[in-house]
Amino acid sequence: MMWKGHSNKRGYSLPLRIERLEDGRYLGRSSKLPGLNVEADSIEEVIRLAPKVARSLLAAMRAKGLPL
Repeated sequence: MMWKGHSNKRGYSLPLRIERLEDGRYLGRSSKLPGLNVEADSIEEVIRLAPKVARSLLAAMRAKGLPL
């Protein structure tokens, strides 16, 4: 399943590939932001959590001086 995130205030959007894991949980990842992994009990929860996880990951990358 592919989900394209809505644009936020800065105009970013993030494609999110969501797959069901063997244990019944869901995993969301994005090829546009390596390292983004969101695991949750439902697709809706993955979608809800993904923006916050992405912001945290980007902030950590900035703090370490890594290219975005």
